[in-house]
Amino acid sequence: MAIAPVNKFLNLAVPVAPGVQKLYEVPTGTTSLLLYAQVSNVGVGTYPKVTFWQRRESRSTGNTRDVRIIKEVEIPPNDAVILVDGRMVLEKTPLVVDSVYIKGHQERVGIITGVDYDEPTGIATVMCNNTHNLNSGEPITMGGIYFTCGKYYTPGNSTTYNPTTGLLTLDIGTHSLLVGETIKIADNAMKFTCLQDGGATQHEYPRSTDPASSNNLSITAVTSTTITVQVLTTTPSTNTTAHTFVPDSGIYNSISDNAYTGITTNIFPDPQQGYEVNSIVDQVGTSKTFTTYLGGASGNVHNYQPAVHTFVRGQMNAVELVSTTSSNHTSQSLLSPTTGTAYDPNDGLLTITTTGAHSLTTNDIVKIADDSLTFECDKDSRATQHTYPRSTDPISDKWVPVTVVSANTFTVKVLDVVPSVGDTSTHYYIDGAANSITKSGSRFNVYGSTYNPKSGEVVLKLGANDLQNGDTIRIADDSLTYTCTMDLNNSEHTYPRSTDPASGSILTLAVAVTNESIRVNVGKSYSGGFVAPLQMELSASILENSNV
Repeated sequence: MAIAPVNKFLNLAVPVAPGVQKLYEVPTGTTSLLLYAQVSNVGVGTYPKVTFWQRRESRSTGNTRDVRIIKEVEIPPNDAVILVDGRMVLEKTPLVVDSVYIKGHQERVGIITGVDYDEPTGIATVMCNNTHNLNSGEPITMGGIYFTCGKYYTPGNSTTYNPTTGLLTLDIGTHSLLVGETIKIADNAMKFTCLQDGGATQHEYPRSTDPASSNNLSITAVTSTTITVQVLTTTPSTNTTAHTFVPDSGIYNSISDNAYTGITTNIFPDPQQGYEVNSIVDQVGTSKTFTTYLGGASGNVHNYQPAVHTFVRGQMNAVELVSTTSSNHTSQSLLSPTTGTAYDPNDGLLTITTTGAHSLTTNDIVKIADDSLTFECDKDSRATQHTYPRSTDPISDKWVPVTVVSANTFTVKVLDVVPSVGDTSTHYYIDGAANSITKSGSRFNVYGSTYNPKSGEVVLKLGANDLQNGDTIRIADDSLTYTCTMDLNNSEHTYPRSTDPASGSILTLAVAVTNESIRVNVGKSYSGGFVAPLQMELSASILENSNV
């Protein structure tokens, strides 16, 4: 007997938080009609903007298509904008799934850098990157905050470590953890002695430089009172002498599990709610910290985490080797120009003669320091001297490919358009600065990456290589692309930006996996969410039609 479709009406009423919010996804076995949606400006003297779109995702490939319904429409004070006034059909089939998203562009948006959540009381202390300018009692919205949630444990005296296998067996008392779940160990959570120094020194573990520091560790074995985790990326350890746990050295509650239970989910708030500032620390205008009530979650520890980054892609030759001890790779080196250097403005070719053999090939790239070459030209009958490249020239601060080589000369093209627009007269080389030409070292593509914001360490998967601990590299600006949880992984961001500490920096590497990946420290990041005064609220009506 056929079952008649069942209709169900839903009303959405949520504040519009800074960043991206996923408002609704069609349930399995349902076709939905979005009947009406509007956003109201509930701020005072504000002019926020809103973007609203439908996303259709292919269930087989994961590819998505965003259809913008309205983009960055401004909402005047005490007014509203109608997003949908009619029927927008949304569906979930074996092939596709539909969802709707909203993004608010608001004033006074602050970046959250830490949240201390007290699970018995539900009070959260929120730290911001800059002054928040909020007042006690002011309604606010928050989004993009990431928690790991679970219970705390203390390392007991039956804890053991095998440096040959890299397996750490933690005595944590009675627990319900399972193989495959993950835990995190706080830095310096316990102490060991070892026979390398005859047991004379107690060593804290994990140190900030250890692979286990700040990382989620997968449980490989359990008993009723112990769990076992792998704490090395390469085995055996460099120190394989017997290690002994120092009695009573375990730090209280220094181990946490990552069960995603508690307030809502690991991405909080989800679904979005409105909140109110309870109190602020210091004075309005200087305070970076406030408290708010999030709601109780008895028995569940919530650990704030900076934004989780997901690698998307890397550009070709994103990583350059600056110095190395490997015989299979080339370090960066400096060259000096000398007499015989010549420039032809008609074809844009610069041929540089070096003071010695340069070992360049047509697979290499070079960078010529600004104002390092001096020329005269017939345009003013050689009356004045001009340095090259100037900051306005096409090759200023750029790597350019080598096109022709001989033992002590090489040629590069320095013009984007030929002949030269300004001056095609004969140019005469006068002088050049020593070590003003940089030859690039070996370059690598990046095929995968993970970033630990708490330690600042990034792992770069390069493929086959012979790099060694202590070698140095440079990451090209904007060559790596990531998404992050602050906006639900909705937008892509390149790295390093010109303002990042790693931009242009020479970074010392450690081998992560031999012949595959390396580790470098690019700086810590505490950013992990947004906060803003409550300015916009959405209301929507949805009709769900069950077809099962």
